[in-house]
Amino acid sequence: SDGFRAVILCGIMDELLKSEYVAILVSSDDKDSTSQLDRIHSLIDRRVDGVILYPELDTRSDEYLKEVWDRGIPLTTTDRLMAQTHADFVGTDDVMGGRLAAELLLGMGHRRLAHLAGPESVTTASDRKAGFDKAVEAVSDASVVTLHTVWEGDPSALPELLGGEDRPTAIFCDSDMMAVGVYAAARELGLTIPDDLSVIGYGDLLVSKGLLPPLTTVKQSPYDIGRRAARQVLDRIDKKCVTEEPFRLRFEPELIIRSSTCAVRD
Repeated sequence: SDGFRAVILCGIMDELLKSEYVAILVSSDDKDSTSQLDRIHSLIDRRVDGVILYPELDTRSDEYLKEVWDRGIPLTTTDRLMAQTHADFVGTDDVMGGRLAAELLLGMGHRRLAHLAGPESVTTASDRKAGFDKAVEAVSDASVVTLHTVWEGDPSALPELLGGEDRPTAIFCDSDMMAVGVYAAARELGLTIPDDLSVIGYGDLLVSKGLLPPLTTVKQSPYDIGRRAARQVLDRIDKKCVTEEPFRLRFEPELIIRSSTCAVRD
């Protein structure tokens, strides 16, 4: 995901530069919400005109951002929707992304599916799961086993999942980096991708093209997300956007089919 965030940042920087704004970049520990709040307060103390945030948690309420709202500072979140706040948001239609992955595998005849999913508390992961599960449920003889893990994690249950007689014939990974772990597990078990196991990733990061075989994946638009998030903050600053309702934009993802997926083998 670091590559994904880096490209979002490039989009932000390019858009701000066009309007002659200077960005102050601060980072925090993803696992430490206090760390991120401290960073936000440090920006406020510097009297910034606006804030663009990659949230460490989606579940924060408006109370968490009280000082931002009290100062009237425009705030846009990227990738992860903070649904319990009135922050603006620019990200991906992840429900659609999950559906695209499921529809490809189902169309190839796969009926025993697995989903290596991100944390349920993160909206991007829960949206992908919702889209994937709904598409699978629409096919009467299809089923899915879901394993939750951290974004780049390789859960210990993976060898057990892929090693049984009734193992899935295809697996959908919530990130391309997760797929790297699946490739390693498959190799250890003597499974060939895609003949024994079809694999789909998410993000279309550089690693997806370098894997052998190259990874089928759901492509996002991180540069456009960053650029549009910056533009939204600038529109709030310039009073071009004055609605009290949160602005929310989701870019449609695109399925990139490579050679890690194929029709199910009889």
